[in-house]
Amino acid sequence: MDLKINLRELAMVIAENDYIERKATLLQLDIEALKSIADEGDAVAQNVTGLRYLEGRGVERNPALAFDYFMKSANQGFDRAKANVGVCYAEGDGVLQDTGTAFSWLRQASQQGNEFASEWIRYLAQQRAHRNPRYLHPTIG
Repeated sequence: MDLKINLRELAMVIAENDYIERKATLLQLDIEALKSIADEGDAVAQNVTGLRYLEGRGVERNPALAFDYFMKSANQGFDRAKANVGVCYAEGDGVLQDTGTAFSWLRQASQQGNEFASEWIRYLAQQRAHRNPRYLHPTIG
């Protein structure tokens, strides 16, 4: 039997497990401790801080502040934060709604292997097709 291991997929699984453990640890911190780590430039802490503010977990819900933290993390290349920035643009949560910019951020995250971003791209494409049937038939018009 010939067993081929896709090293990229293996690395992604390991990274996913590391992230899940790290996120769980960071979510246990009070917001001030978490913000302190985030403000030191930790991309994962920045993303988790954004999640806390977006969802109102232990803090007053503040989508604009959540977006700022997502953007700090995304600018460091963190794929989950890029996906979150894209979703914020798609929904107008903490930032003016801009589907084009949403697609751009989601595409970047998707290209890094982020399946959540890929799902959002498909969802937005379906929404676009419903609003404008020309998107269903690109040869029309």
